[in-house]
Amino acid sequence: MKTAITHSDLILYYYNECSAECKAYIDNNLASNPSWSAYLEQMAELFHEFDFAEFPHPTTSSIILEESLTFLPTVSHD
Repeated sequence: MKTAITHSDLILYYYNECSAECKAYIDNNLASNPSWSAYLEQMAELFHEFDFAEFPHPTTSSIILEESLTFLPTVSHD
C-alpha cells in the first residue's frame, strides 16, 4: 500500500468507494493523522450542509475527484 494518502483517497474513503486495502490503511492510521480526521470532518459538515437525500451518483463522485486533483495538494502524515 502506498503511504501517501491524497484528498482523492479520503473522498473515496468517505463515500466508501476506495479499495479494501486503502480503507484498511486509513482505518489503521486515522488516529495518528489529525489532518485526515479534520478533512473527513469537513467532508461530513459539507455533506450535511447540502442535505443530500442519498449518496451522489458515481459520475458525480468522479467529477469531484477529478476537480479535487486540480487544486488540492497531497495530504502528509502528521
